[in-house]
Amino acid sequence: MKAKWLDNLIPLHSRYLGIQYAGWKPTKFADENLGCILYSDVYVPMPDGVRLSADIYTPKKKGKYPSIVQFSAYNRDLHTVGMPTGTNEIGSPPNFTNRGYNVVVLTARGVGRSEGELRYWQCDEEVDDHFHAIQWVSEQSWCDGQIVLFGSSYYGMSQVNVAAKEPPALKAFFANEVCTDYFRHVFHYAGLSANSFMSLWAGSNFTEKNIKRYIAPWKRALLSHFINHSWTSKLGHTFINHIYHNLKDHYVAKEALPFYEHILFDLNTREENIAHGPFQQLKNIHIPFVVVQNRTDIALHQFGAYDLFEHSATPENKKWLIINRPEYELPVLEWQLEAAAFFDYIIKGLDNGYQERLPVRYWVDGEEKFEGATTFPPEILRKKNGT
Repeated sequence: MKAKWLDNLIPLHSRYLGIQYAGWKPTKFADENLGCILYSDVYVPMPDGVRLSADIYTPKKKGKYPSIVQFSAYNRDLHTVGMPTGTNEIGSPPNFTNRGYNVVVLTARGVGRSEGELRYWQCDEEVDDHFHAIQWVSEQSWCDGQIVLFGSSYYGMSQVNVAAKEPPALKAFFANEVCTDYFRHVFHYAGLSANSFMSLWAGSNFTEKNIKRYIAPWKRALLSHFINHSWTSKLGHTFINHIYHNLKDHYVAKEALPFYEHILFDLNTREENIAHGPFQQLKNIHIPFVVVQNRTDIALHQFGAYDLFEHSATPENKKWLIINRPEYELPVLEWQLEAAAFFDYIIKGLDNGYQERLPVRYWVDGEEKFEGATTFPPEILRKKNGT
């Protein structure tokens, strides 16, 4: 694997945004300031011969490092630019390479430079590709064999899906904003078809232009310094509502149109759903994890975190639930430091204070701080509610 000099001519601008720690800070870091090198469009072979495209970020300091694998059906070329797009949910790769982790961002079949045909979102075959990608990454010379996962929304939901398949190399995951039962949590929340959300989501991610978009890595890096400037970021958020409204008018690409139409018009019962979600396989998850949920996304992500926390087979002292304040900001750059501290503790065995975190942490409105509890819902809140 050889890095292209032009891809690394301009260092990618990295940043943190929003809450990074849920009411604490680690006492130490395993690694710091290791730098970042990008290996763009590395092809990852699947068992049937189809190759998936991946951008691989490694520390500049040579060695074998644990790898963060991030997998979705989104075109990834705007992820690291810093634009407030609905798919910008992987964090900033240099923040993790600096801390001693490789970052591997994979694109599903039929999207970007990945080969093959687009499949139904989060279907079993897509999860199988994720499984095989984890195995491939774990066997590379720059990986120490240990895989972890990080990301939000689609990048979070795919974590739970693949964790239920029990890849041998997967050691832990940190998921923000997940669903586990797609029919109840997304497509037919409260018994109503999610027409508005699906039009926005498909129109923003699965047009012909978006599916095949290509932005050279050096251009992404250059744009990241412009987009992430404070005044540019404020300007973008000024027009975000107008931009999102227009996305609903976009035409869905022919590759994705059958899936889109199925969800809007044919999906009336659970049996008609193509991708069910991992709610029936959560007992297969035994590895450590952190799951984060804010309190605003009622008709999308709200209940997956609680389902996962309650029904997974992970030991009680190896799983954590964080209930964040009611906000969701794009790009999703929250929780990168919490995740790095969690991985340092679980993967690198660092005594950094994570082992002392209570299983549940939740944001208290008015007091503007996180409180901790041993159970969910917290006992003190049960008493206040009379439940």
